[in-house]
Amino acid sequence: MAGSNIGSKLPNGVGNILLGVVIGANFNQVADVQIPLIDTPTKFRVRNVTLTNASINPTTARFGVFSGAGGTGTTIVNASTTPSLGTAATLQDLTVTETTAISGTGSIYLNLTTAQGAAATVDVYVWGDILTA
Repeated sequence: MAGSNIGSKLPNGVGNILLGVVIGANFNQVADVQIPLIDTPTKFRVRNVTLTNASINPTTARFGVFSGAGGTGTTIVNASTTPSLGTAATLQDLTVTETTAISGTGSIYLNLTTAQGAAATVDVYVWGDILTA
């Protein structure tokens, strides 16, 4: 689609957009990593969560992605997910389990339940649709 045809459309008229990103998320902790949403939509749908740029292959870390802190709210990516990032250039798309709209809180959360056991950082990108402006 030509750029001149999409200039006035809202993101939901265009398709997937970047909803939020965390650069260098610490995977060597048991904690929540807040993923602030760009433009804080009031209603959105997550279509993809991508991991990349890992400092090491964090195969021990376990986590899920949720709409609420502490693993609460809507489950976006199942708990106990294990990353597999062989090199910094590797991309891993996680399986998104939720297919319904989520009412916005301004953030979603990567809930780490098992630490890597060594220094490990990963970039986390969240893609989806904004359903309301």
